[in-house]
Amino acid sequence: MKNLVVLVLMVVMLLAVNMAEAQFGFGAQSTKQQPATDTTRKTSPTTPTKPTTPTKPTTPTKPTLPTRPTMTSTTKRATPTVVPTKPSPTPTRKP
Repeated sequence: MKNLVVLVLMVVMLLAVNMAEAQFGFGAQSTKQQPATDTTRKTSPTTPTKPTTPTKPTTPTKPTLPTRPTMTSTTKRATPTVVPTKPSPTPTRKP
């Protein structure tokens, strides 16, 4: 009985993988149709390419974290503008 459950699960998994490959085109053997190549044409011999020089291994860099904006000397806060008030003229009494 247990073997039957395992067998049914295996078949279901195989069907699921098969359907996923057919829909999304991933896996070892893609089911997407490849364009037909014309084998009757003669191809010109390819010219040998020069060997590529090995590149230097890149040194791993630290990931840069996004920094928070900091207050610098160029950023000014909104300061209230103080209007200098003139002293009120004292009324002069005439004798």
